[in-house]
Amino acid sequence: MLEDLNETGNRFALPYFDFDKGQYLADYENAIGRDLPSLYYVKDTWENYKKLRSVIDQRFHDWQHKK
Repeated sequence: MLEDLNETGNRFALPYFDFDKGQYLADYENAIGRDLPSLYYVKDTWENYKKLRSVIDQRFHDWQHKK
């Protein structure tokens, strides 16, 4: 379990951020990693953070309403 999240956050985050089966890496690439040689070239900027945050927020919203 992730210590910084509550029970609901953990139920969402653990499968979403699972690098083998989760959706996070695909969302990361689609949101901020397109047209780059690899994901290592993504710049650590507030603009990229905001783009990715909106995707994660939408995934969380969708997850909450599927229950």
